Amino acid sequence: MKHMTHSSLEFWGILADLLFASLEKIPRARATKSRPNKSGSVMRPGEDTPLWNIMIAEANKELRRYGAKAKLARTLGIPRQRLNDFLQARARLPNAEIALRLMGWICEQRAQNKPQ
Repeated sequence: MKHMTHSSLEFWGILADLLFASLEKIPRARATKSRPNKSGSVMRPGEDTPLWNIMIAEANKELRRYGAKAKLARTLGIPRQRLNDFLQARARLPNAEIALRLMGWICEQRAQNKPQ
């Protein structure tokens, strides 16, 4: 069994904080009004994806430096245009793997920017 280091524990703590903060921002009434996704239909970003909207906002906070989006696209292993579709155009949703990588990247950026 692999032992967790201080940095990996910090990573999971930041990830948990991000998830809990996201859940607090979702309106409670939204859960009852949400319409079910039809079988075979593709989910699009919008008011029906509040967690994704929060993750985009958090990612954009970390993408202010010049070249940060290009570096993130390389880290995620996707073209820059696809990253733009996710974050700026809000025309697509990523698959689960890319979304989890993005969440991990946000946590890493927060840990690096956190004052010691």
